[in-house]
Amino acid sequence: QHLVYPQQNLPSEMSDHVQRVFNYECADWSNWSSHIDESLTKFLDNYQQKDCQQSATELYNILIDAVKEASNMFIPSKQMCHHSKPYWSENLSQLSIKLRESQ
Repeated sequence: QHLVYPQQNLPSEMSDHVQRVFNYECADWSNWSSHIDESLTKFLDNYQQKDCQQSATELYNILIDAVKEASNMFIPSKQMCHHSKPYWSENLSQLSIKLRESQ
């Protein structure tokens, strides 16, 4: 399953047909998790020092913002349209080439 995020800087005629989705196979998970850890650690340090009183919704939004920021930084995106084949892999490409060569 792919997370879809807003179409940015696309010509209007393409915006109905193209979606940008995260390419999880090329993600830098180590830096992604480190970034979230650092962001939340910084927030918690400030939170404890200032004895803040924030609602659960506000804390949830801070967590979500940290995840979104890390995702935009460390998970590349790819464009998907109705012609895309998200199930297609490098292995399938190699098998397809071998099949064509054998015919």
